[in-house]
Parts: sequence; structure tokens; C-alpha cells
Amino acid sequence: MNDLEFKEETHQYFHKGLEVPSVTQIISASNQGALDNIPTSILDNASERGTAVHQAIEFYNKYKFANISEEYKPYFEAYQDWYNKNSFPFIEVKSEVQVYHKVLNYAGTIDMLITDTMEEKTLVDIKTTNELNMKYVALQLSAYKEALASQGIKVRNMYVLWLKKDGTYEYIGVPDKKNIFMYSLLLYNFWKGEL
Repeated sequence: MNDLEFKEETHQYFHKGLEVPSVTQIISASNQGALDNIPTSILDNASERGTAVHQAIEFYNKYKFANISEEYKPYFEAYQDWYNKNSFPFIEVKSEVQVYHKVLNYAGTIDMLITDTMEEKTLVDIKTTNELNMKYVALQLSAYKEALASQGIKVRNMYVLWLKKDGTYEYIGVPDKKNIFMYSLLLYNFWKGEL
């Protein structure tokens, strides 16, 4: 995965210098118009919130403390609550893990990849949205799971950690939707003229 480069300002992935599609781009191609009725200001605020909370969580996972604005503190406190209740079997928690599928040629960034005391891997996607789109999350995590499998890393479990404005959370198991993601990838390649 060392040959993968991510340009944050444009949200582009490059593998060995060549641009590859992101998991988000692939899923969006099969989900045309899903966000069309949501005002741009709401989408921008949600993006800003998600970025701030994800950065605080990444820092916390590395250093066990973080600085976050008062506005987003309840989301982060929900994460700390979840972490304190669930971290016992964890021997490693990696945040913002970039991954590339060696055969299908796509990339993405995993929110958390956890290794437990049994050496089993768990994917966790973190959401701070007002509503949870489980179909989107299932496609997203299934894509990451397959990319890791192409690197020889087997994932046993997938979860979404939904952090809420009131400081609570839900930790929900996510079903594997590999086949549906593969259809999304086919559609993406079709629209790009690669099929």
C-alpha cells in the first residue's frame, strides 16, 4: 500500500502515479441524485463536522487526548464513551488507513481498522450524520474489506459507529454487500467508458 498517494485538497488517489477512483466516487456513480435535494450549506456543515470529529478521533487514538471545538464536543465525547466501553480486547487501533485494491484498481480511506487479542480484524466506519444511511455504509465497508483482502488482510467484522449530537452513539453491525458494490464498480466503469 506504499505506492498509494492521496491528495486531500482534491480528494484524489494515485497508485504508482496513476489516478484511481475512490470508493466514494464509485458508490456515488450508482447513487445519482441522492443528495440533490439537500442544500449545499447543510452538506458543507456536515462535511466540516465530520472532518473535525474524525481528526480528533485520529489524534485521540494515537495520543489519548484531543482538542475539539465546543460545537462538536458531544460527538467526540460519544466516541470516548464507546472507546472506554469497548477497547478492552483491542491490541491495535489504526485510524485513517488508506487502502488500494490490487486487482480492481480503486482506493479509499478506512476510518478505523482494529486488531483484537485474537488477531482478528474489524472495520469501523464513523458517521456524524443526522440520519444513518446503512445501505451506503454497507457498500463502503464492503469495498474496504475487499481491498484489504486483495492485500492479504482478512476482515472478520464490520461496524458503523454512529456518533450523535446529543453525545450518545449506536454501534451497529454492518452486513457484507460485496456483490452490490461490484455492481456499483461495473456501473462506474461503464459511465467512465471503460466497459
